[in-house]
Amino acid sequence: MKEYTSDPYAFLGLSRDAGMEEVRRVFRRLAMLHHPDRPGGSSEKFRKVCEAYRRITERAGLMPLTGWEGQGFSPPPRGPDVFEYLELDLEQVVWGASVTVRYLRRSPCPECLPRPEEDCPRCLGAGRIFRPSLGALYPEPCPECRGRGSPAKPCPACGGNGLVEGLTEVRVRVPCGIEDGLVLRLPGQGHHPRPPDFLPGDLRLVMRIKPHPLFHAEGRNLHLRRFAGAYDAEGTDLVPTLYGAVRLKKPPGPGQTLRLAGHGLPELGSSRRGDLFIHY
Repeated sequence: MKEYTSDPYAFLGLSRDAGMEEVRRVFRRLAMLHHPDRPGGSSEKFRKVCEAYRRITERAGLMPLTGWEGQGFSPPPRGPDVFEYLELDLEQVVWGASVTVRYLRRSPCPECLPRPEEDCPRCLGAGRIFRPSLGALYPEPCPECRGRGSPAKPCPACGGNGLVEGLTEVRVRVPCGIEDGLVLRLPGQGHHPRPPDFLPGDLRLVMRIKPHPLFHAEGRNLHLRRFAGAYDAEGTDLVPTLYGAVRLKKPPGPGQTLRLAGHGLPELGSSRRGDLFIHY
């Protein structure tokens, strides 16, 4: 592995044009290789790999790693992740979007009220205690009650499971240039685990780009079909684009194709754009 530099792509051995799928694949391989819990692992190398990956994902507008992973610690037990599809228009791909996502999520039961006379005297019914280490507090199941917290009878609302399922919503900022099939990760917005574990999982949104009535997308390029009837009395053509209409004073004839550079879809994390091909 190269020495750490200011360029996270070079540090991970990636080219500047590497897609996010390749970035994630290389990160997983290097993270497993240098994880401190594995034989021959290195906390320092693992930290640098996580830092490089975090800088790339932040530059691309995606979510960074959590603090647990970034510090080289094995994360505590968490709840399951939630996977949902998020459908976007081409206009939202071009300009980005702030959308509200509604989904079913398992959360702590609000009816499981604390009963002080029945709670464990050590954890006070929480089911966990916090152990100091390296200047921070880390949770672990209470050894007195083994994580149960209270011997109370099962709650009638959740049947003793400690969780209920309900509809929740979260506001999501989608960066411009998002790709079909890309997954946005929202840490801590997934299902809550059963007690005594307490960290919720993540919400993972799978992007889906909806078909457009005018434009057909192929990668970053767009294709638009025009007809002779689109010409005005002066023989010019007012061509619609996702960035505003463009007036062509001398449009090509039938059967020809015109290319408008930079009028396609933007590239995630970059100022580059694809092209618009107008077919007459």
